[in-house]
Amino acid sequence: MKTQQQYRRFFSAFGYALFRNLFSPQEMALLSTEFDECMGLASRSGASKQRRLIRLLMDEDSPALGSLAIDRRLCEVSSILLGRSTICVQVAGTSHVGDTQWHSDNLSLPYKGVKFLMYLDALDARNGALRVLPGSHRQAGRSDRLMCYAPLDSFGLTGSELPAQVLHTNPGDVIAFAHPLWHASFNGRQGRRMVEINYYADPRNPMEERAFYAQMQMNHRAAREAGVRMYPLSWRASEHSEQSRWIHRLAELGVLDPPSTKISRGRKVDMQPSPPKPPL
Repeated sequence: MKTQQQYRRFFSAFGYALFRNLFSPQEMALLSTEFDECMGLASRSGASKQRRLIRLLMDEDSPALGSLAIDRRLCEVSSILLGRSTICVQVAGTSHVGDTQWHSDNLSLPYKGVKFLMYLDALDARNGALRVLPGSHRQAGRSDRLMCYAPLDSFGLTGSELPAQVLHTNPGDVIAFAHPLWHASFNGRQGRRMVEINYYADPRNPMEERAFYAQMQMNHRAAREAGVRMYPLSWRASEHSEQSRWIHRLAELGVLDPPSTKISRGRKVDMQPSPPKPPL
């Protein structure tokens, strides 16, 4: 059993952590049933032909899944790994088909974030387990340029052949990884079910606030393109103390609702990530 300090050091060094049996079989059965019901509603709306079906799980139809945001285990771990107070910004479900190529969730914005992944089915290298490049978050600029401008075929490799850590999981296990970490999955079967819970470090200086604001702009834009509201009224009405704190803080930062302008705290915000420059 690792100590909190050991988990934090491992996460800082390698960019991920794996927590075995964090949720019980009974909890996973409830989450799995609710997930299937929610994703069934989404697929009947006409999205079933997509290669990947994504749904926000923060409304009245997903009470158990939405409550993962305030689950003590995840809240505490997010603060331990990031070393400070955090804000849960999103709970979402995804049903995958096929491969997910190598990518990073944050190429250039200077904010800290951790994504928790819960797979609802047992996964290994043969059926779509997550693969990570340990430590790729620590030199984000260099690894971004390498992955973006040196295609894998220049090494004579396919994505699945890239040297990587494969994270085999069973229902109840939880993976945490830093947003800049490069990750992928291959050989995914039809309907690979995943729940993700995203926490950002509470910004504590103007640079972090601008980065937080810019990332949230992109989050709201993605929700709008999917035809949903990122923070529905049922989510905002929560009386849970921690969730209420997040809602207040998101409003204070100007990101609770989709921004109508690019003005934050009286200043123009221009923090969209630009493509990394090719290596010299």
